[in-house]
Amino acid sequence: MVAGQMANTVRRLSVKISVLKSKLIIEQNLGGGLLARNVEGGAEFKVEV
Repeated sequence: MVAGQMANTVRRLSVKISVLKSKLIIEQNLGGGLLARNVEGGAEFKVEV
C-alpha cells in the first residue's frame, strides 16, 4: 500500500470512529440518537435529542 492510500484509509477509519463515538455520547448521555445517510455530494447527519 502506498503512502497516499494508507493516509486515505486512516482518514476514513478516523471519521468512522468519530461518528461512532458521537453516536454513543448522544445516546448514552442525552437519550437521543444520531442518524446518517448518504446524499448527493456527501453525507447528512441528523441529531435527535
